[in-house]
Order: sequence, then structure tokens, then C-alpha cells
Amino acid sequence: MIMLFEHIGKSYVETVLDWYLHSSCRVTFRALEKAKEQDAKGEPEYLYLQNIKVAVSIIHLLNAYINTALIPLASSSLTIRRDMTNYCTTNISALEKKVNSIFQIVYESNPSLCSLF
Repeated sequence: MIMLFEHIGKSYVETVLDWYLHSSCRVTFRALEKAKEQDAKGEPEYLYLQNIKVAVSIIHLLNAYINTALIPLASSSLTIRRDMTNYCTTNISALEKKVNSIFQIVYESNPSLCSLF
């Protein structure tokens, strides 16, 4: 399970989320500029969030696989099962916090947030 989180969770998903967190101010600013050029009644373009959707899907699949396949294998040892559950919860929560931070920045859509990074 640790290898699964290291390879999928940290190598791919966390890297993509970190990149979005550090570049989201520039992306949001460009999106705001495009939105000003668009029709005011039209939908804003959020095409740059497609990779976030993929990352959220991977997080969900990772969590579902661990809860349905790996944790039941440890049912004979309550200590190992508890440790696996805690490790999974901690890592999934960390990834979800990054996703929430990205959406918060996009929601606020304030270019002055760039000074935070």
C-alpha cells in the first residue's frame, strides 16, 4: 500500500496538484482575462481544470481500491488494519486538501493571491 501511494499518489497526483497550486494564480489571471473578452452571459471557460478532474478520479479509484481490496486482506490483524486505515486516511486527506486549495483559489479568482506564492 505504501508503494501504491508513493508511485501513484506522490509521483503523479501530488506532483500535478502541486504544479496547479503554484501556477494557479497565473492560470486564474489568464482565465479572468479571457472571461472579460467573452460574452458576459456565457459560461466561463474552465478547461484548465481538466487535469484536476483526472487527479480527483485517480484519488477516488485509489481510495476505493485500498478500501475494497487491500484493507480486507488485513482483517486478521487489527493493528495492521488500523495502521493501514490511518495511513490511507492521512494521504487521501492531504491530496484532497490540495484539490480544495486549488478550487478555493479558482473560486476567489483574485489575482492579488499571486503574492502568496
